[in-house]
Amino acid sequence: MKQKYQLYFYFVGSIILSTFLWEYISIPLGNEKKNIIEGSLEIQQNPINDIIRFIIFLLIPFSTIILFYQITEKKFFTNLRKVLFFDERQVNLRTNDFELKIYFFCILIFLILEFLSLDFLTMNYKVDFFHEGMWLSASQNTKSEGGFWSTSYIVRGFFGEFYPYFLWKFFDLETIGITRFSNIIILFLNKILLLLIVFRLTTLSNLKKNFKVFYFLLLCVSFLSLQGYGAPIFTPRSFLFLTFIYIFLNFLKYYNKTYFFVILIGLFSSISFFWYIDIGVYINALIFILLLFFLFKFELKNFLLLIFSIIFGWVFFYIFISSDEFREFTNNTFLIFKTLNYIHDLVFPTPFLSFDSRSLKAILLFLFSGLLIIKLINSCKENEHLSFFISILFLYLVSCLYFNYGLSRSDGPHIRIATGYIFITFFTVGLFYFFKKFEYEKKVFKFAKIINYFLILIVLLSVFVNKKYENKSVFNLKKSFKEINELILFEDEKYMSKEYIKLVSYFGNLIKKDKCATIFTNETALYYFLKKPSCSKFYYMWTATPLVIQEKIIKKIYERKPTFILYKSDQDIFYNSDKSLKIVNQFILNNYSFYEKFSHWEIYKIK
Repeated sequence: MKQKYQLYFYFVGSIILSTFLWEYISIPLGNEKKNIIEGSLEIQQNPINDIIRFIIFLLIPFSTIILFYQITEKKFFTNLRKVLFFDERQVNLRTNDFELKIYFFCILIFLILEFLSLDFLTMNYKVDFFHEGMWLSASQNTKSEGGFWSTSYIVRGFFGEFYPYFLWKFFDLETIGITRFSNIIILFLNKILLLLIVFRLTTLSNLKKNFKVFYFLLLCVSFLSLQGYGAPIFTPRSFLFLTFIYIFLNFLKYYNKTYFFVILIGLFSSISFFWYIDIGVYINALIFILLLFFLFKFELKNFLLLIFSIIFGWVFFYIFISSDEFREFTNNTFLIFKTLNYIHDLVFPTPFLSFDSRSLKAILLFLFSGLLIIKLINSCKENEHLSFFISILFLYLVSCLYFNYGLSRSDGPHIRIATGYIFITFFTVGLFYFFKKFEYEKKVFKFAKIINYFLILIVLLSVFVNKKYENKSVFNLKKSFKEINELILFEDEKYMSKEYIKLVSYFGNLIKKDKCATIFTNETALYYFLKKPSCSKFYYMWTATPLVIQEKIIKKIYERKPTFILYKSDQDIFYNSDKSLKIVNQFILNNYSFYEKFSHWEIYKIK
């Protein structure tokens, strides 16, 4: 049997073994975890199981082919050491990128025109009381009572929850439209970042000039085809992560030529935690690996500089934020770490055997991308593309870390979003592997200019063709600024159905004399429309199920004694508060009695 067939035989065999072992990997819930969820949830499994399963599932086939290469060719570990210890002074990157920059700016103009061709008035759809309520009502709490973590339990992160408050304050305008428009702006910036990442990856690849242009344009098509404005795969939470990736790639480009990017990377340790909590965890994990990388290469100066910038960033935030708020921030963050994965309680589908297409596609992308990276490292030559190989190893790490988003929330939409970064890795590695095969093939360039123009046309089509939930047209260009202004100024009532408008008016009158409101359903945005803060900082019932949180909710309701509680809703498709918050529910039933059924809602009054 030929060597390449042996390789694939062992690879497929090890994948079968990994699949067979998947469900046998099971760590039971500890007593401490049972205490966290006691009285609220029926947990299916320890959420760490899916993370361990995923790691082992990938390690078995990758270890197999690495050992196969090492045993048969005896050079993989030598090449890997060559990549990790690359001497940037000996890597002669081709720097004649003038043509590449021309194409870059052309595509940038396309992206700006695409943004202005959106129909902004289609964004005045009805409010999502469940999801949008998280940031609208957290900002309402801050606006009414001051403070941030002291007035709201932050599930996503500081920016993720409070950005409406800062927009309202800065523009002196409190509307839902301005928050919707800011999200669209961030999605636009995500597209720009994807373009910048493509450009930097292309320059790091050190491919020959014509191959660079082909590679750049094909990567642009691949990356930009993923991202839309209606159902984006790179959501606003990705903005800082994409920024970090671009900064890290620049660090590789200018390795040891400037220390600016090392300092910037260190500052992201603190900045990222005040963006989204999970993004903060992923970025800090990558920074920790970079610290080990510097130690591994005995680069003491880079190591100390990175440590200094990390400490400086955290000290700055500690001084800038009041000590009480910083304490609430740390308590909030640790409570999220302890409880959130238990709340979601969704088991990731077993690869292949579950016949779940979306999770299987993600797993296959990880397997094929990892295989190609190992093959590239095994075949690399002296000082050839070494900084690029570091970049693809980095991208694969990014993909694995971010996929925790899909492992912990294992439904279709979250798995789709979690695959965004492995798509980046797959396209980057796959196209590079293809071009490397033909790097010295001169016949390809006979019609180079024609091919370039054809690829630009494909990029143009990929940008301007409507994706899911988009409505783009060149006729929107002349009225885009007028529509943006209208969107920002839309009145709140335009975002609610008639039933909700009546509820807000009726329930608002009932609690007019109360200083706060209590909503026991998942219609969290009601706090924003009622213009009342929540009686408890744990205003989001979906994440309030842990016992420790339920006890705090009861304490606040007892202290503040709201006259009425919105107890139940036929409109709330996520409603299960009476089952998942059993202790709070019992407290309400003991201290409140049924008052009225108003349309779709049950209202209770204090006894």
